[in-house]
Amino acid sequence: MMRLARDVELEDRARFEALSNVATEDIKHIGLFREVRARLNAALGFPLALLPEVGRVTSVVLSKHIGAVLLLTASIELLSEQHYLTCFQDDASLDPLTRHIFKAYWLEASQHARLACLESLRVFQGMVAAEKDDAIDDFIELMLGMEGLLHVQARFDVENLLRYIRRPLAKPEQAEILAAVLAAKRYTFIESGLMHPSFRELFSMIATRAQRQRVEQALGATLTTAA
Repeated sequence: MMRLARDVELEDRARFEALSNVATEDIKHIGLFREVRARLNAALGFPLALLPEVGRVTSVVLSKHIGAVLLLTASIELLSEQHYLTCFQDDASLDPLTRHIFKAYWLEASQHARLACLESLRVFQGMVAAEKDDAIDDFIELMLGMEGLLHVQARFDVENLLRYIRRPLAKPEQAEILAAVLAAKRYTFIESGLMHPSFRELFSMIATRAQRQRVEQALGATLTTAA
């Protein structure tokens, strides 16, 4: 977002400020969830095992075509919005602090989702056919990479569970838990973003039918709309 903002700093001040605000708010979100993680670790009595080398992952993502990065960003912002609406908004069993944190996050994430979709449209409208193909290929690569990271974190989650319950589980039990955790992660972090109505509408506007089918085949998600 900061890269896009710098590109329009002089020619489109309103767009520059909107993009800069997204970057600033996301930095705030990073701090927020680090604090949440610290509180959770303190409550558990040990630090949860999480994906390593976050900086390296970020560098790989940002090395891809800007159109692919924007599509990835849009899908993540939309799944964040969907996650709040389905899991937090109407759950009276959650404590007030949790509901407050995620409501505040959702209010900003929903704005970020709209901006990411608009920027995706803007970027793709300026591309020739060959460049669109490159961007779509990079998007597929990013999503497959994301799924690979989920496999790693799912294994960490099983290790975290074993550490928490302080007793061993048989290999079949561990395999069953791993499969369930991985399926939940894939739905939450990949499918709910790709299959969100707003993302499907966006993708139908920027990608050809052949490109949509290529993504569907690679990621196992239905993106085709009536459009």
